[in-house]
Amino acid sequence: MQNIKPFTLVKVAIDKEILKKHYENLKAERTYLFLDTIKNMPGHCMVFDMKTERIHGPFHCEDFRVCTEEEV
Repeated sequence: MQNIKPFTLVKVAIDKEILKKHYENLKAERTYLFLDTIKNMPGHCMVFDMKTERIHGPFHCEDFRVCTEEEV
């Protein structure tokens, strides 16, 4: 599992079919702001959707990856 720092831009890192079936609030093409891990739920995090301006979670931290410079 990667250690993503708070307030980092991230993308979803799971298969689009799984995403569509199980995660209705997440979209593969969107960029999210990784807020932080949840202290009482190790391995889980909250993210901010910059398009809809909503906070979503909890999600598994491993379901996200840090954006590359080209994606920003």
